[in-house]
Amino acid sequence: MAEEIKNCDFTQYDARLAESHLTGLNEVDVIGLELKIKFAYLCEVRTHVRGALYGTYQESIDKIRMKFERDKISPIRYSKTFLPATTCFWSLVVPEGKLTVLLHELEGKDVELVINEKYAERIEELKKVAREKKNNTGNAAFRLLQILEHVRTPKPRLNTNQLPTSDYAQGKFKIYRPGRSCIQLGREHRYVRQVSRTGGIYLKCTECSSSRNVASGVARTVPSRE
Repeated sequence: MAEEIKNCDFTQYDARLAESHLTGLNEVDVIGLELKIKFAYLCEVRTHVRGALYGTYQESIDKIRMKFERDKISPIRYSKTFLPATTCFWSLVVPEGKLTVLLHELEGKDVELVINEKYAERIEELKKVAREKKNNTGNAAFRLLQILEHVRTPKPRLNTNQLPTSDYAQGKFKIYRPGRSCIQLGREHRYVRQVSRTGGIYLKCTECSSSRNVASGVARTVPSRE
């Protein structure tokens, strides 16, 4: 998101610089820098799909507030090179109610909340860019979005069960089968075994009087003897 939407020239994910002993930079989820306008983003991200909770509601808001306070004393925020700077909190699932109310109380001039519907809107923005861009930006997550947005959907297969029925069949059977289906009646024949005067064996439908030669398997219509 930092490179693709915000046009950041430098992005550091999961920045853990405890060895530098710089207060405020010991742990930052995402740092984004726009060098042209000298703007910095310090982002705290909670990607748990079950919700942005660190325990109880109060424990959660205290934890998030602590992160914001830590970011406020970040060397990047007070750098003469990168002013101003904004702190963002990203979470795709935040239970509506007390927690969202407390979070919005923290939102201000230099704190941005990207939660719930707003999070979904940003993802849609990212998907739109993924559809438009084809080059590999070096971001594995964005590359996956590009693949998903450009994948070709399989062509639908013909489902014979959904084919329209014959007008002659009156909806009685879905597929006409020569020798077995009766166009006149709209259903399958009811054959009975018959012996001809010459001793031959044939099948005769008791419904429409059509007959079928057992030897050749060819159905024909003959006058009824009844």
